[in-house]
Amino acid sequence: MSLENEISQLVEAFYNFDKDQDGFITIDELKSILMDQGMCISNEEADEAVKEANPDADGYIDYKAFARFLVEACRE
Repeated sequence: MSLENEISQLVEAFYNFDKDQDGFITIDELKSILMDQGMCISNEEADEAVKEANPDADGYIDYKAFARFLVEACRE
């Protein structure tokens, strides 16, 4: 599967959690998504993922950019 296809699939999954469809999800929503998807991560690990996803600490995550980060990180 191509990089762009993987990113698109992940963006689509995040989109389903974007209540107001503005392209952003909250930190709490991200933590919930990670836990609901069966990822065996601790609160500390979820917090670290949030730091990567929200470097300006405004409480919102641009999930399109975060999806790209996750897919590219997994390919390394």
